[in-house]
Amino acid sequence: MSDILRIATRKSPLALWQAEFVKTQLLQYHSHLKVEMVTMTTQGDKVIDTPLAKVGGKGLFVKELELNGVGYKAAEKGKSIELNLGYSHPINFPVPEGLKIEVPKPTQIKISGIDKQKVGQIASEIRSFRKPEPFKGKGIKYKEEIIRRKEGKKK
Repeated sequence: MSDILRIATRKSPLALWQAEFVKTQLLQYHSHLKVEMVTMTTQGDKVIDTPLAKVGGKGLFVKELELNGVGYKAAEKGKSIELNLGYSHPINFPVPEGLKIEVPKPTQIKISGIDKQKVGQIASEIRSFRKPEPFKGKGIKYKEEIIRRKEGKKK
């Protein structure tokens, strides 16, 4: 086994300083290691005249929602999203400026944008239409969210 540790870093002065700091700390406690610095260039480093939101065509911050329940579904309708959540009417939610909302499947919603606060706020607003309930697990939840289920009535 080789005792070479490679630290990948961007070429910016801050990133190089941070990598060098980590290297010195590692060598201080593990002097037998051979530490090698590898510089890399990301797509954001290559394109400096374009805003980061337009690089790659997608936003930097993403929130994913899942719809659970019989008949619960979402669909893109022009510049809005139509949500069927078991109410007597569909809910039309307009897509705010600067955000991209996709519906890859009828039971999934993907919100992306460059403003982390706005992405989280819109995800929270959509979730508030039908929060997940603990008995059957129906509702809109974040993809990574775990709903703690409760036991129903006992006879």
